Amino acid sequence: MAIVGAKIGMTLKLPGGTNFEFIRPEVSIEGIDIEKNISEQLAEARKTLVEVWKEVCNFIESEVMIAIESNEKTKGLVTKKLKDFEIRIKNLEANLEEAK
Repeated sequence: MAIVGAKIGMTLKLPGGTNFEFIRPEVSIEGIDIEKNISEQLAEARKTLVEVWKEVCNFIESEVMIAIESNEKTKGLVTKKLKDFEIRIKNLEANLEEAK
């Protein structure tokens, strides 16, 4: 029995003067058993992934973004990186879909 998974992450350096030096949001789907129905496992993983991602974004918005509000350029960069990260998640999802 083989168990597989996929992970994607991105490390962002934040400006000085915040409570955080770096943030690294990452998402993974782990423990996919290739001998079981992959589509069903991925469907469950997607549901969970969406909920987890919402929580990560809420944390970033409430804890990290507030710390860098005074620096609009950095805020814009972090926001863009998070959107890029969402695109990567969609690509990961598509690749997982192809793999089944």
